[in-house]
Amino acid sequence: MELWINDLLLFSSWLAYIISIGFLLKFKNWSSDKYVRALFGLLGISLITDVVCFIVANYGIHTTPFQFVYIILSSIITLNIYRIHFKKTKIFILLIIIFELFTIYTLLIHDGLIGGINLPYLFLIIIVLAMSVAYFYRLFKKMDIPLLTDNFFFWMNSAFMVYFGTTLFLYLFENVLTDPSMGIYLYTWPIQIVATIIFNCILIRGIWVTRRI
Repeated sequence: MELWINDLLLFSSWLAYIISIGFLLKFKNWSSDKYVRALFGLLGISLITDVVCFIVANYGIHTTPFQFVYIILSSIITLNIYRIHFKKTKIFILLIIIFELFTIYTLLIHDGLIGGINLPYLFLIIIVLAMSVAYFYRLFKKMDIPLLTDNFFFWMNSAFMVYFGTTLFLYLFENVLTDPSMGIYLYTWPIQIVATIIFNCILIRGIWVTRRI
């Protein structure tokens, strides 16, 4: 099971990235869709981080600094996506600055270069989920999108909800799920992988409908 599910994860990740490239290349300039451009950057950073961490880990180098770079860059892109949508520039710029300062503090002072990335990543998860809930609340309240299935931001926000919601659930119950005496951890690792595959599939769907607009 481990082999094929990891292969499926890699396939879905690359497919989402390739489709986003194809969408952008069909236009003469990269300003055709700001959300797809942001997604393109987010997927690219994720794939590059995975490759770099895989390579340096084989040489016995700690991957935490590279993961911190990923969190910093991905948080800037993700929060900018919501800044554009909610049109609250000052609030989101302040939020970005506070989060990045906290992440850098955690890296350099609190945990160090070989510490964990759990705390900054947890805060990022909570922020993104809060923005997702705010989006759906606003959507339900205004009812201003005639056809949701043709709206890319709806698909992207749904993907964020699935992925970060699953990650938060696993994080909150990490001590129980990873307890060797219970043996549950043997069955929980595929949950995050499946959530990532669903995340990629939803994004692919969103990009696919956006190409018709």
